[in-house]
Amino acid sequence: MAEWARTKKAGRPQVESGCMPVRMNDLGAVCTELLSATWAIENITKLRAQPAEERHLFLFARSYDVGDYFYRLSDSYDDGPMEQIEDITLPEGISDVWFRGRAQPGSNQQPHAISLRLARFQSGVEWQRHVVSIDELDLPSPAPGIAGDPVLAELRLPKART
Repeated sequence: MAEWARTKKAGRPQVESGCMPVRMNDLGAVCTELLSATWAIENITKLRAQPAEERHLFLFARSYDVGDYFYRLSDSYDDGPMEQIEDITLPEGISDVWFRGRAQPGSNQQPHAISLRLARFQSGVEWQRHVVSIDELDLPSPAPGIAGDPVLAELRLPKART
């Protein structure tokens, strides 16, 4: 357990065992299944109802079983890809699908920074991996209706998420 915690804190890929199906080299099929789920179809229908030249669907996992697939999509490996990721068929009207991967806290020099890994499948371009760095102190102020709430100012400071 201690090794798992050190690996997670360092932001390195981790391996766990359990009853979740691994589905190695089957990530494209997993993503296609997710995009055909009822909740996904409802959100895609909402997106298509709005006029746009491009429509990007952003997905994040609400549970570990799906999150593990998203982590594997967005992780980079020193020796190259861990597994082959086949292309997915995007729903009609959707140009890009983004999958949120791991988030890693900043260093001691930048305690408010977060690195976020993303995997992107773009129609005609295939899979891409991105790392986004966000400094919580650079985020815009909350909306005026939120800023006037009775919460103490020190509770609005960025949290140390470790």
